[in-house]
Amino acid sequence: MSTYSLHSSVETRVFRQDLGRLYQAHNAPSGDLASPIFLATLTLDAQHYGFKARQAGKNYWAPFPEVLPDGGRGKRILDIGTGTGVWSGFSPVIWSGLIDRAIEIAQEFPNAEVIGLDLAPVQKDQDVPFNCQFIIEDAARGIPFPDGYFDIVHARVLIVGVRNWKSLIDDMVRVTRPGGLIVSVEMIGRFVIDGLTIEEQRRLVPGIVKWSDYLSAALDNRGLDSCAGRDTVPRIMRNHPQLGDVEIAYCPIPLWPWSDDPHLKHAGEVMLADTVHCAETTRLLVVDGCGIPGSVYDQVPIDFQADIGKPEAHCVLPAWHNWAFKLSNM
Repeated sequence: MSTYSLHSSVETRVFRQDLGRLYQAHNAPSGDLASPIFLATLTLDAQHYGFKARQAGKNYWAPFPEVLPDGGRGKRILDIGTGTGVWSGFSPVIWSGLIDRAIEIAQEFPNAEVIGLDLAPVQKDQDVPFNCQFIIEDAARGIPFPDGYFDIVHARVLIVGVRNWKSLIDDMVRVTRPGGLIVSVEMIGRFVIDGLTIEEQRRLVPGIVKWSDYLSAALDNRGLDSCAGRDTVPRIMRNHPQLGDVEIAYCPIPLWPWSDDPHLKHAGEVMLADTVHCAETTRLLVVDGCGIPGSVYDQVPIDFQADIGKPEAHCVLPAWHNWAFKLSNM
């Protein structure tokens, strides 16, 4: 384990309260990352296992084993936006009886050093694997490690916490060694039905589209980027002088089990628990970001939930895996 000394620069008061619920408040008063903390473990785990189920049980699509031979001996991995910590190494994990044991990164590569970086202490009360540690920091304000420190830098679903994607990606590249791997798994600020126009989607699932419209507007009004995963992240990575060819994989995740494909159906089963809460857990983000009274938003979660499970409504969380190797001659 590294002896590199670190401390948290995040404010001690990391939560704010609204309607009796706790929200992350590190950027108060803007209140980014405004998901209720009482649901944070559930929703972050659902997203993690939804991604994993969609990927046929894998934790990644990028070529991790290529960078981490011999169980990752002598290698370091940074996970930005750890959330509950399950990707970085808490295991075994039981989640609604769907997954009885999670094979996670710290266990898959037991000889690697895995560091999870996030800005709120919501990790689970479980034993941490010996090769895994967690640090409370805001990566959007700078990654607190020296140049070339990591062999893999992985970031996932930071859309509601990053205003300057170029700065973040520059920093991810900076802390990656030459020849190392940079991975960004990111979404956009709306749920979609692939293959349908926005108006066709609006006719089929008006409640979900209305919430998506609100969410996208709230993100953009806060100076965030509602199109980060699809447009901004791959563009910045392609234009980065220290990165090689950028690989992109579109990986839409079903929001409920509408598919006959076993992996997609499993992902939908896992994501359903997250989906039913989405409109409510983003209440503060939308109300603050769109400048609307809470009473105006009250009907949105009701209409949103009414659309869940509609026949022919193959709604997905659109996500893109973007990865590239840092050039060795830079």
